[in-house]
Amino acid sequence: MEWGIGQIRDQVTVGLGFTVNNTFAPGADGTISGTYDYYYNQYINSAVIDYNKWNQVHREGSGTAETKVRREDINAQITVSFHYSPVSRLDIYTKFGVGVGVMNYLYGKTRNEKGFTAKTVDKTVGTGSHYIYSFNDLDHARWDKMKSKVVPAVSAYVGATYYLSDRWGVEAQVGLLSANIKDEDKGYPNSYSVFSVGASYKF
Repeated sequence: MEWGIGQIRDQVTVGLGFTVNNTFAPGADGTISGTYDYYYNQYINSAVIDYNKWNQVHREGSGTAETKVRREDINAQITVSFHYSPVSRLDIYTKFGVGVGVMNYLYGKTRNEKGFTAKTVDKTVGTGSHYIYSFNDLDHARWDKMKSKVVPAVSAYVGATYYLSDRWGVEAQVGLLSANIKDEDKGYPNSYSVFSVGASYKF
């Protein structure tokens, strides 16, 4: 969305506006690590010595799993543009923007987990000691997932709109349409949009 705020000579219009951009990557298979640290209850009963007790047993460890990892980013920018109309229905422009973005990693269901154990026991051992307990490490797993990051966002591109009527037009844009900027050393590579086609409506 943008508004014309001034003119330079007869054919150049200065525009001020904003954009909201959403980019999505289809994703790829990856491996994530997870840890667990919890207590579970264990019941012990002995008929020989008339003994019964509930104990809390500590379990701690780590493991890995396979999952599908996808990337989805969003940003909002304030834009300044310069429009040139060589003929009545054609609008050629260049646009610059700056704003703030959010980088997101989306994770699918885990599979092929390794390093995690689950067990349910209800049995008598030896001379009559009865053990009852159940635990599942995956129920307490904390996965090492990449968190959302707030980052700078920029854009700089050229485009053209051809109006089929007084209101509706078709357009194409090429350049740096949308970019979320982050240091790749921290595991969040930059994301770019470089080309688009679409429709335009003039109020």
